[in-house]
Amino acid sequence: RLLIAQQTLDALPDERVIAEFTARALSVVPGVSKAHLCLRPAPASSRADFESVCRNCTVHLGDTAAERTPECALAPKAGYRVFWLRTARGIYGLLAVRIDEPRRFLGYEPHIENFANVVARTIESVRYLAQLKQANDALAQARESLESTVAERSAQLAESEARFRSLTEMSSDFYWESDAEHRLT
Repeated sequence: RLLIAQQTLDALPDERVIAEFTARALSVVPGVSKAHLCLRPAPASSRADFESVCRNCTVHLGDTAAERTPECALAPKAGYRVFWLRTARGIYGLLAVRIDEPRRFLGYEPHIENFANVVARTIESVRYLAQLKQANDALAQARESLESTVAERSAQLAESEARFRSLTEMSSDFYWESDAEHRLT
């Protein structure tokens, strides 16, 4: 089931859905009674079991320059296990599970840790794609602004050329151009 859940993560549209799906997917793992995905700065899905601890959380996630892993208040509590959502680029959150049967859970722990890494990679991709969309939107807006400016200035140039042409056609005088040394060009 965990392998299917890992493959499904890539199809999920945003972090909220990823958090909800992860909590549901892990609740069927033997030994796990509840799961919670904490994503910061994005809002985490609220679970009553974790809310009292997470409400006052001071962990600052996503800091790629952090020298050590932040401490979660759930980590030292009996019956809980915390897995960091970590990639090479940073820490994106944590996956906390409440364990009601430690002996049954023990065999799944490495798989849950791997699942947490896949969740981290998926969140990193979702955030990257959101940044890419935002950059593309800004680029499209800048392009529209530039096209508008070019059209406006082209119209001003056409108007200026028309005035100059009109002036020269109506005049009986001669016009010529000279260079910096006053030679006719």
